[in-house]
Amino acid sequence: MMNTCMPPLERVSLSRLVDSITANNMTLSFTDTCGLFLCKKGRAEVCINDENVTIQAGDAVIYIPSTYVYVTSHSDDIEGIIYKASLDFALPVIETTVNIRNVLLLKERPYVALTSEQLIHMEQLVNMIDSRMEALSNMKTEETSLFLQHELNCLSEALIHEILFCYFSNLGFTPMTQDSKEQIIHIFMLSLLEHYKQERQVNFYAQQQCITPRYFSTLVKEKTGRTAQQWIFDFTINSIKKSLLYSQKSIKEIAIDYNFPTQSFFGKYFKQYTGLSPKQFREQMRRG
Repeated sequence: MMNTCMPPLERVSLSRLVDSITANNMTLSFTDTCGLFLCKKGRAEVCINDENVTIQAGDAVIYIPSTYVYVTSHSDDIEGIIYKASLDFALPVIETTVNIRNVLLLKERPYVALTSEQLIHMEQLVNMIDSRMEALSNMKTEETSLFLQHELNCLSEALIHEILFCYFSNLGFTPMTQDSKEQIIHIFMLSLLEHYKQERQVNFYAQQQCITPRYFSTLVKEKTGRTAQQWIFDFTINSIKKSLLYSQKSIKEIAIDYNFPTQSFFGKYFKQYTGLSPKQFREQMRRG
């Protein structure tokens, strides 16, 4: 029996996206995937990272883990292309081309207006990927499927590179060259993107790079102006706040999502940094 090959990118229909928005009170959350929305027609008013943004034809939205997008409204004629990829596939590509300054820019401003030439190139790649996905689904033998699987992997990586090229060409790019200390920070930030919901101890991130927690913390403070623990807190608390505000999950479900042993421990952790319990924060922000 032939093994089923899975494409590295998943094409998501716009109708499915709209259904998801409607079902989740106009909110989209992406906790463990990366992806792209390329707007081809119409417009949408959205809130990304607490910034109100108009997305219209020719704009691309790039989302990374912990991104929450609140959709204020969208036109009836909105059309677009959506792809999503697992972190396991996307992060190695990002890691080899984007340094820490650029990762943070991508996190804070995950959208860009494309030029007409960039749109043409993007759509050419998208069309090639779609055609090869269709061909893969119709393949009858494992041998020929492997060729298409490899081609799809290469095309999918090319699409990620094209997205990053367009983004940083239009918004500004810091060269990849980094000294050994900056490389440690770069690896830390990428690891934090992947693991912050499960790992909140500095020791975990220091051990990944085989350095002592003390040296690691000193280095992060020296290079970024903030301690490693502050970065972990920032990712975690900001993501929890968005979960409380924009998702319909119970506080117990959110505690489980973020790998807290109990709801009580989750509440104490959140209150330690915000001064409010998760319930108080949710009620206060929604009232006002």
